[in-house]
Amino acid sequence: MATDYDNDVARLNRLVFVASTAICAIAAGRCLVSFAPSVWFDVDPSFDGMPFLGLGPLGSMVLDAFTLFFAAIVLILRASALGRMGATALLLVIPGALVAAFFGSNNLDDGWRGATWCAGAFGALALFAALSGRDEVARRSRSVCVAVLLSVGAALVVKGCWQVLVEHAQTVAAFESNRGALFAAQGWFDGSPQALTYERRLLQNEATGWFGLSNIFSAIAAVISIAIGSLALHFRKQMEPFACAAMMLVAVLCGALVLYNGGKGAIGALILGASIAFASTRSPKWMSWSARFMIAIPFAIAIAVCVRALFPGAAF
Repeated sequence: MATDYDNDVARLNRLVFVASTAICAIAAGRCLVSFAPSVWFDVDPSFDGMPFLGLGPLGSMVLDAFTLFFAAIVLILRASALGRMGATALLLVIPGALVAAFFGSNNLDDGWRGATWCAGAFGALALFAALSGRDEVARRSRSVCVAVLLSVGAALVVKGCWQVLVEHAQTVAAFESNRGALFAAQGWFDGSPQALTYERRLLQNEATGWFGLSNIFSAIAAVISIAIGSLALHFRKQMEPFACAAMMLVAVLCGALVLYNGGKGAIGALILGASIAFASTRSPKWMSWSARFMIAIPFAIAIAVCVRALFPGAAF
């Protein structure tokens, strides 16, 4: 018969699961919703009253507030699951958060960007705590996290392929048919530096998803490709063949879009992560060392952020 203590533990575990699921859902929303740094009209609203189909700085900060709220719940209830690695990460993230809060108090632009950084850092730590361990809440949280990675990856693949194969050709055709009027509306002359820059950028066929920038799309796609591919390789014997094939397909297509976009940083991260993931399947010892190496990378970034903040006028 369950005691009051067992019932309390079960309720807390359910709360951790709900909070970690909410963090995953918000992260998925950030990948599938457009964000505008500032709210403005690129056309006269009396002619085109269609609102921006996305979120601005305020909407972004609302999501950050919810992320931090759910992350606090998980970190408080699962503090013991952090271990030495998680505790070290927390100590490294806190100074970065203080720096972001200090500079974010100066203006809204720094504030909403810093809030997103803090939400991402503490949200990642919370997911690390929720997913660590072998208890039921960790297993269920891992299942949700994998489902979110797979679904977001699939959505980005569909969106990216549509942009590359269909949307870009339609956009270029619309530009060529209305070239003079478009430049005139901006006050540009055909052949001017502004017009040439605009045309060169427009003619680049890239997958940008809902991010608007190919480098951000490539970074997210590389992360999903490595994560989903690694999981499929490690657990291929315990998984259903169809599920394993679906995960590998998403991983390969995400990686292909990264290569297609051509971003050097994302390609380097993809190659490094894929190499470590493949090598870790060959030896348990290498798996342990590779895990430490991969976890050390965000630690190094957190330290770099803190060091960079000490020299606000430096050109690096």
